[in-house]
Amino acid sequence: MSWIKQKLSLGQWNVGLFEFQDGHESPLPTTDIKWIQHNYHNSCFADPFIYRVNENTVELFVEQIFFWHRNAQLAKLIVDRQSGLLLQCTPLLQLDTHLSYPFIIQQDNRTYVMPENVASGQLNLYEYDHQSDKLHYIQPIINIPLADATIIEHNNLYYLFATKKGTDNSDLYIWVSDNIFSNYQLLSDKPFKSNLKGSRMAGAFWRQGDRLFRPAQDCSNGYGKGILIYEVTELSPQRYTEQLVYSLYPSDQYYNAGMHTLNFQHGIGVIDGYRIKFNPLMKLAKKLSK
Repeated sequence: MSWIKQKLSLGQWNVGLFEFQDGHESPLPTTDIKWIQHNYHNSCFADPFIYRVNENTVELFVEQIFFWHRNAQLAKLIVDRQSGLLLQCTPLLQLDTHLSYPFIIQQDNRTYVMPENVASGQLNLYEYDHQSDKLHYIQPIINIPLADATIIEHNNLYYLFATKKGTDNSDLYIWVSDNIFSNYQLLSDKPFKSNLKGSRMAGAFWRQGDRLFRPAQDCSNGYGKGILIYEVTELSPQRYTEQLVYSLYPSDQYYNAGMHTLNFQHGIGVIDGYRIKFNPLMKLAKKLSK
């Protein structure tokens, strides 16, 4: 890409859908990804988590990034499963600080969201009200600014995986509790992994039979350049081990510059992709807005 073209280009994220067979050895996208089709020219979408899978639609909680605003908000998308057409976009949570990674917890017929909001100085819990389509603040979970915090239940304990502000892309820490929403204790003062490759979370854990998998970002050549899948081989308050089993890097002709979130539910997978698009008018509008 020439210097002039690079200066007049804009980075854009988008969310894509793909289908997979439950129980398949690898639920990673092996077929064409259906990238969401939308008419939002002032924003883009990333960090998809699946709220609900219906016969004809998928409902997602995502990060909505505005090109000329510093801070992103959380939104709910309703997407047609067959075409990838965005049918509805509803704001879920807007703050004066940046929001992303709307990790979903569904428990006792209620839906909670634990978004990243590093600027708040803590990890907060919200509850989703389906009647108002809004997130309502409940309580802090940990009084530490964490990036891409993700909880997994294992052997009647809850483990929270995250990176900390300042080492967001490189240092993975683990906390444990017997209560999903409180009383988390740090397992070790030292990070379990200190590496730009495979530390920062890239979505929820998932199980295939007795196997447990953790998606992580490859930030070794820049933020969110690819996704690494680790199989968890041991997880207890005394020890955590894992081994790399899959690597996923952009191969799509449209979104070929990065990916950093991957999630599954009921035969549907969601992923995000990044591209650098030549768009001088939008780039100018972004510059003028600062």
